[in-house]
This record gives sequence, C-alpha cells and structure tokens, in this order.
Amino acid sequence: MFISKWYNESVIPKNKVQTIISDVSMMQEMNISILKNEVLNILNENKCELNSISKITSMFDIIQNPFDKLEFEFLRLKKLKQLGVYITPIAVHIGNRLTNNTKNDSTIMPNKDIYIYYIPLDEVLKIFLEQPNVFEIITNNLEKLFSSNGDIICSLVQCNI
Repeated sequence: MFISKWYNESVIPKNKVQTIISDVSMMQEMNISILKNEVLNILNENKCELNSISKITSMFDIIQNPFDKLEFEFLRLKKLKQLGVYITPIAVHIGNRLTNNTKNDSTIMPNKDIYIYYIPLDEVLKIFLEQPNVFEIITNNLEKLFSSNGDIICSLVQCNI
C-alpha cells in the first residue's frame, strides 16, 4: 500500500503523512478535474452513448479521489485491520517521569508513565510469508542458490549460505 510505505519511512514523521495525503489528493483532484471536463466535453460533442460516458465519468471519479476512504489515519488503520495485516504494537512500561503542570499560578508535578512500543517480529514474518507467492519465491531462490555450481552468493550480513 502506498500510504504504508510513508508510515514506514523513518525520515517522514507520522504527522506529516496526513499533510502528504492531503496535498497529493488536492493535486490529483485539480489535475484530473481538468482532464475529466475536457474528455467529457469531447464525448458529449461527438454524441457518444450515455452508458459509455457514465462509465468514463465513474473511472475519472475513482482516479480523482485516490485516497477515498483512506483520507484519515483512523480510516487507514481500520482498513489495515480489515485486510488482516495490521499488527497492534505492544506497550511496555519502562518507568515514570515528573511533568510540570501549571494551574492557577501553582505548579503541580505529577508522575507520567513512560512506555516503549514494539511489534513482535514473529507476527510480522507470519503476515509477510502468508502473502501470495512470497514463501514460494524465497524457497525457489534458495534452491537456485544451492544448486549453483560453486558460485554461491554470500551475504555480507550473515556470511555464506
């Protein structure tokens, strides 16, 4: 998924993904609307069938709104859950810290819990390997490497295969 790649990029803060989606949607909508109007005018001038014009209009509507039903983060997470590919991060409490809260000219310093979050690698691998043909591609590649005539490719990270 296009949006998932943005969430995975460490250089793109999560709050900027929404800005990117909004900007891409706006640009796409402006550009496609110009094209849509021109094409529909030509089709109408040439007296094309209404059924064909309706189908083309529907296609433009889909292209014009690329993030329809994925516009906001809660909708994107909902869709990932529906697809069965969302893995809920697990929270681990690692301590507390004092925070400064000022109310009515007095400072209150309550404890705030601090958590780290992780996503279990076994669940990630399970979902990844369950994707169509992924496991087959990996095993076929390994068989190909093992059957090569002494020209086994080495991994710089894991050494010889």
